[in-house]
Amino acid sequence: MKTVLRSKPANVFLAKFWIPFLFGGIAVAMCSGDLFFSRSLFLASPFIAGVLFFFSLAVLEIQEGGVARYRRLFSWREIPFDDIVDARVEVPPVIASVRCRKFLFPWGRLYFVLDRNLDSNLFHEGEYALLSYIRNRKSQGVVEPRPTEPRADNRQMAKLSLAAIAGIVFFLLSRLLAGHTPYSSAIAPLHPVSASPLLNSLNRIIHVAALFRVQLALAILFAFLAIYRRRQQEAWIFAFLTGVSLPYVILHWIASL
Repeated sequence: MKTVLRSKPANVFLAKFWIPFLFGGIAVAMCSGDLFFSRSLFLASPFIAGVLFFFSLAVLEIQEGGVARYRRLFSWREIPFDDIVDARVEVPPVIASVRCRKFLFPWGRLYFVLDRNLDSNLFHEGEYALLSYIRNRKSQGVVEPRPTEPRADNRQMAKLSLAAIAGIVFFLLSRLLAGHTPYSSAIAPLHPVSASPLLNSLNRIIHVAALFRVQLALAILFAFLAIYRRRQQEAWIFAFLTGVSLPYVILHWIASL
């Protein structure tokens, strides 16, 4: 079938190739010569996460007959419009997303590359034919949400529990692979790591994030978000982060007794 609307090629090159290549180069340069799970890896982790996010962006297209499909690598997958809950711009004028009734690995939402911006005003969100078509089709076929069943709640809580356990295992394994005991400090003593002010600022942020009080606050915040948003698709991320933060808090409290 003929393609009617599709992600803009220039945006695809920028978001899926150039930005991941740039972030990957920065991460490699920061980790060069260091062991795995070192301080430099913590400093480079935002750039590594950026590589994974931008590389996972999808190319979205609308074909004749109103068929929506996307691909991240090679194979195309269709998205029924009845499964789409909402659509929004994330990073104008390059990235947007749709949320479906089913969880879409790995971020919950489908983040995709936008087509050409039809609005010349740089201070506006922009107008995109691709996103407008999805929203119009969604408004024409509104499907009332089904009430949540107790069994569905139980299944969701089980998934969140497994995500939290996975976070705990990740924390313990990362400490062991780094050659530290769970009780030892997560970060080495603070000292300048580079002549670059940016890297030194990131170094300080990492040390602040490793403080016990900060870890306790984060554990409470992530646990609250996991419970409060337990019916949302991204709740497993908060449960996993709770599992990562909680062991350090508990072990630090036990060691101080």
